[in-house]
Amino acid sequence: MSEETLWRDYWKNVASCFNNEIANQLNIDPLTLKEFKLISLKKIARKLYEACKNHQDTLDTIISLYTKAKFSQNVLRNVSRVSWGYVVTYGQIAKSTENPKAARAVGNIMRRNPFPFIVPCHRVVRNDGSIGGFMGGFQNSTKVKEKLLEMEGIILENKRINLKKHGFNGMI
Repeated sequence: MSEETLWRDYWKNVASCFNNEIANQLNIDPLTLKEFKLISLKKIARKLYEACKNHQDTLDTIISLYTKAKFSQNVLRNVSRVSWGYVVTYGQIAKSTENPKAARAVGNIMRRNPFPFIVPCHRVVRNDGSIGGFMGGFQNSTKVKEKLLEMEGIILENKRINLKKHGFNGMI
């Protein structure tokens, strides 16, 4: 499979998740596939991440409208705070919600993440540094997750991320 096909499949999946109303609330124009081809994915991802980081109140409102479940809201909010170039584990996110045994539940929420890039689920990995699943497991999803991490300077070594080097130490 070519890299172009890989990204096209991923972008179709993202586009199906990225709600126009949310884009409007964050003052971001949804990108078409044509625009996507003209701009590098790294620039798009960085632009979306920066825009959302600067609108945390709006993001909190959107998350609250998306789900009434406090645990899900907390997971989505906490993952949205993970900085570019860093990763957290499913277990760390679970602990940050005061549910330390809920790592699998975090994974399920990430699998259904309706806000890719805004809530950067690709930055959530397993405790052993392996990358885990991505966006419900669409075709080649783990390759896309690897590419997104590589774009942020996170390189896998023997199919694992060095958590000491790339682990997020900020407030979640």
